[in-house]
Amino acid sequence: MDASGWRQAGNAAPPLPTQPGAAVRARPSLRPGPKAGANHGPVAMDDFGRLPPDDYLLAGQVHHRLRRAHQRASAIFIDLIGDHQLTPTQWGALATLHAEGPLSQNQLGRLTYMDPATTQGVILRLVERNLVERQPDPQDRRRTSVRLTRIGEALVVDLTANAAAAHESTLAPLTEEERVQFMALLARLM
Repeated sequence: MDASGWRQAGNAAPPLPTQPGAAVRARPSLRPGPKAGANHGPVAMDDFGRLPPDDYLLAGQVHHRLRRAHQRASAIFIDLIGDHQLTPTQWGALATLHAEGPLSQNQLGRLTYMDPATTQGVILRLVERNLVERQPDPQDRRRTSVRLTRIGEALVVDLTANAAAAHESTLAPLTEEERVQFMALLARLM
């Protein structure tokens, strides 16, 4: 019987799973939980204080909400940027190179918070589109320097207003005060 069937039968929690031939080690202890009360009774927790799995609501978890907000922001960005082949991560690399000038691949990755493999993949795709070029770093021949091409520079200039519009559209449901607070709270989480 699964957890929902066990609850429908009037029990507080499903029995703990055991391995064949093993003694039951974790015996449920009854402690008041979120569902405790006259209608539900106490919720069974194991010896480690864990609630039954069906009390975990994914929709209330921060990682899930941030992922959904990221999906929404990315969709708005792709819709408004004006170049459907350009991802938010690629735009971040282009905008950073526009602001900073030529950078080593390592520096670009650090400034845009990309891991080395992602940085390399982004650069390869931008090189294929002739938006950036790589060359040996003049100060250290072991490093590769990345810079915008003229086409990449023109694209950044042309699309900056679209990127700003994507930012505004993403935050549109919030008041000005909420936007400031939201951006400050995000900064604290990063």
